[in-house]
Amino acid sequence: MNISNLSFPERSLLFAKLASIAYNDNVKEVKKQVKDLGFTQVEFYNKAGAQAYRFQNKEDVVIACRGTEPTKFNDIAADLKAAPVKSDTVGRVHRGFKDEVDELWPMVKEDLLAAGKTRKAWFCGHSLGAAMTTIMASRCEDDAGMPNIEEVYTYGSPRTGWRKFVNSLS
Repeated sequence: MNISNLSFPERSLLFAKLASIAYNDNVKEVKKQVKDLGFTQVEFYNKAGAQAYRFQNKEDVVIACRGTEPTKFNDIAADLKAAPVKSDTVGRVHRGFKDEVDELWPMVKEDLLAAGKTRKAWFCGHSLGAAMTTIMASRCEDDAGMPNIEEVYTYGSPRTGWRKFVNSLS
């Protein structure tokens, strides 16, 4: 499967499914689900309560960030740390969302670099995962060594950054 060949509604549905799948802790089950969607490689990132998945095939690499789970203290704490902090790129972002990205970024960055510039990079997430997705995409765009981002799909995203950060994304 080549995501670029899908229509916009088809891509939107695919990324909504992947954002939903990102809530599943059972990696074996996730591998079955995404195989049916055309992905041959799956990596689960889970550090200090921050979670995301990497779904990959020959043409594409997708980072799907998990959103707030209301029964997880770490997620609630991340949501509540709303003070602005300097982002790693431009402007200021929500401290809790940045902290979650900081936990996963070294692993995600390494895998994106390994995927190479020949694969198209996509990001998606819901809720807290949407905010994390936005920050990760910003870091990719700011680093010339990273793969080019095709598109970012966020669902139910809270405010991630302040004006300068937001303006840098357009």
